[in-house]
Amino acid sequence: MAVVASGNAMAQLIFFISTIILVRIFEPDSFGLLAVFSATVGIFSAIINLRYDQAIVIEKSFEHAFLILYLCIIFSIVFFSFSLIVIFLFENQIASLLSFDISKNLTFLIPFYILFYGFFLALNQWATRQKYFYLIASYHIKRALVIC
Repeated sequence: MAVVASGNAMAQLIFFISTIILVRIFEPDSFGLLAVFSATVGIFSAIINLRYDQAIVIEKSFEHAFLILYLCIIFSIVFFSFSLIVIFLFENQIASLLSFDISKNLTFLIPFYILFYGFFLALNQWATRQKYFYLIASYHIKRALVIC
């Protein structure tokens, strides 16, 4: 677990240093838009897999854990499909509700973020179950580098 903790610490350091640089490049409006987007998808991220991803690690049987992983992926796809339909039907209302004045196209990113984050949650728990701690740590560092 020390490997995962050091990976998280390195990722946080990268985020901190990049934030200092990005504040000088982008307008404050851009950070506000990012905050609205992050808050919106953060609400849905708690229910993407109906928290079944937590059961992947504690399940004793390998076969049952794999079935739970499969179930989480199906939940992510269903939730993605539902959110894509809702956003397609109510794009203007959602954009005005979330104050996406700059670009209404940002609302279409929400379902895709939800899909990939659902996959990430399930696969991260699978990696934890398989004790791929170096993989998890390297993922956190690479994610920090890509986001920056």
